[in-house]
Amino acid sequence: MCVTCFKQDADARETDPLKFPQIGVWFGPVAPLASTRKSVDTVIGGGVFARVNLWQSPFKLGIDGSYQKYDSKSINQITMYPVYGSLLYRLPISTMLAFQLKAGAGGAYIKAYPVNVQQWDPLFVAGGELFFPLGSMAAIGLRVDYLMVYEKRIPGAQRNGHFLNVGLFVNLNLDLFGR
Repeated sequence: MCVTCFKQDADARETDPLKFPQIGVWFGPVAPLASTRKSVDTVIGGGVFARVNLWQSPFKLGIDGSYQKYDSKSINQITMYPVYGSLLYRLPISTMLAFQLKAGAGGAYIKAYPVNVQQWDPLFVAGGELFFPLGSMAAIGLRVDYLMVYEKRIPGAQRNGHFLNVGLFVNLNLDLFGR
């Protein structure tokens, strides 16, 4: 039975290069939203990601990490390192472009200067991607992610952090088992 499963998965990869595990990078503007916009400025951010498909389904598991450094209006500088896991769903639309939605959770390591505060805060993510496969080896695309840093759990915190990441990305499809 397992041999049949491996063969079916290999057959699916033959017809759809997006069924391979993927690694990639992204960069683009990272904008604070809502009340967060009053405290920090928009910057350019970037990150890395890795994904693997769940067996015979349009779902993927992903892990993302990024670097975002903000000038702050209340303190000199804030550096944020969001790291999260996500579940991605590729929409079953048959076009040259592919669409996927994602939702996830993780943590954001935040450093505030010059007060030298460093802490991990819970992070929730929702987003989507539009991408174009470049043959069987790679894909390029646009991603939009909403990040909510849960800070209200901290005594005295007035609000959560809200951010919108919009980035261009490129990913490589990893053919780990050969064709």
